[in-house]
Amino acid sequence: ATVNSRVTIRGDYKTDPGSIVFAAGSAFLLLNRNYMSIKNLSLSAGTLFCLYLYGAVVTGVTIQGCTLKGGVGQSMISMSGGNGLSYVDLTIDDNDFIGGSGSPMGSAITWFAGSSGSPVTNLTRINVTNNRFTGCSSTRAVIEFWIQDVANAATNMADIIVSGNTFTDCHAVAMEIYGPTIYGRNTGIRVLDNIIRNQQPVGTIGGGMSIGGFRPSLTESFGPNIIARNEGYVLRGPTGLINL
Repeated sequence: ATVNSRVTIRGDYKTDPGSIVFAAGSAFLLLNRNYMSIKNLSLSAGTLFCLYLYGAVVTGVTIQGCTLKGGVGQSMISMSGGNGLSYVDLTIDDNDFIGGSGSPMGSAITWFAGSSGSPVTNLTRINVTNNRFTGCSSTRAVIEFWIQDVANAATNMADIIVSGNTFTDCHAVAMEIYGPTIYGRNTGIRVLDNIIRNQQPVGTIGGGMSIGGFRPSLTESFGPNIIARNEGYVLRGPTGLINL
């Protein structure tokens, strides 16, 4: 696949729509090629992920119009933050994320950089837009993009957009896009028009959004950092609507 000739896996054949149901164990759909699209496919996790993005650099992947049903113990979409992998131009749009429980990080989407000995890992131009998250439960967040302070100093996030999503009856924080506590390592963030309803706490973690560590984008066309027009209704937990 190339930027002008994508590979698409679809599940919308009218007379026989496609679906994949994973049993318990090490079973998931692996995305390790650039410029792939997963569209209108139904995926049900077992005890691991629905989709695992894993490659030296994963560029130009689109996940759109899918129904992802969570299993037990892991995120529905997982990206590796511990093996020197990077993700560029990733679009997660107009999907339904349903259920799932017990993930130690994000119940729906996870990228976590936490080891001082790991190679550099980055998120660049990530768009999470117009998705619906229902009944997703983890011990940290629904969407988890997190860099711990001990991670490699060149690990960062750039030009992150989370917009137009709805969260209903989920647990922990709706989104954590944060870290390290050193200001300015990350650049460019826009969080717009998200609606969060009935967010329940898990232990001492809960609420709407936890966002931090970003200075303005280095991309002129990205514009200023903006967090605007987000709505929260019945948010239980110390984060409130937003913890900056």
